[in-house]
Amino acid sequence: MVVYYMFYTIILMLLIMTYAKYFDHHFYQYDKKYLRPTNAATILANISLLCLFLYYKLKIDHLESKAFEYHIKSKMREKHIHKANFLSKEPHYIIELSDKNKNDLIIIDHRKLESLFLELDKYMRYNNYFTNPSIKISGLCSELKTNINYLSRAIDYKGYKNFNQYLNSLRINYVKNLIEKSDLTKVTLMYIYTGAGFTSQATFNRVFKQFEGITPSEYIASQLVIDKQNTD
Repeated sequence: MVVYYMFYTIILMLLIMTYAKYFDHHFYQYDKKYLRPTNAATILANISLLCLFLYYKLKIDHLESKAFEYHIKSKMREKHIHKANFLSKEPHYIIELSDKNKNDLIIIDHRKLESLFLELDKYMRYNNYFTNPSIKISGLCSELKTNINYLSRAIDYKGYKNFNQYLNSLRINYVKNLIEKSDLTKVTLMYIYTGAGFTSQATFNRVFKQFEGITPSEYIASQLVIDKQNTD
C-alpha cells in the first residue's frame, strides 16, 4: 500500500506540474528565510518516511523468510513422520498377529529376509558389482525396489553388522582370490586393492586386518611361501 500511495503521489505531482500553467493562481509571497526551514522539514519528513518504509520492508522480509523456513521444516518433519510410519507398518503387523500364529509369522518373515539377501548377494556378485568404489546402499535399494530399513534387516539377519561389513567381506574375498591367481612378482598391491573397489591403501590395510588378522603384506608373503613349497 505504501508503494501504491507513493506512485499515486508522484502521478498527482506530475499532473499538477503539467496543467498548473493553464490556471490562474495567486499565491502569497513568502520570504526565503521562512521557506528554507519549511522545505528542510519537508525533505526530512520524506526521508524519515522512506527510512520507515525500508525498515518495515526489511522486517517483513525477515518474517517471511522465517515463515518459509518454518514451513519447509514442517514439511520435512511431516515427511519423516510419514516415512517412519510407513516403514514401521510391517513390524507392527507382525507384532499384532504374532499372538495368533507366532511360529508361522517368524518363518514367513525370515523367508522374506533370506530372499531379499539372496537377491542382494546375486546382484552384488553379478559382474563383480561390489568392486564399484562409489556403491551406496541407497542405490541398491532403488535397484532392488526395497527400503534401507528392510535391506539392513536382511543384512543383519545373515550375521553382518551393517552394509559396509558385508561389502568389505566381498571385497576381501575378491582380493584373496586375486592374490592366489596372480603372479605376485609382477602385480602391485595398488593393482590388487583398487581392483577390489578400495580407494586408499590405508583403508584396505585396516579392513584386511579386521577380517584376516594379518596385514596384506604378511598375507602375500605367506602365499609366496606356499607357492614356493608347491613348486619345490
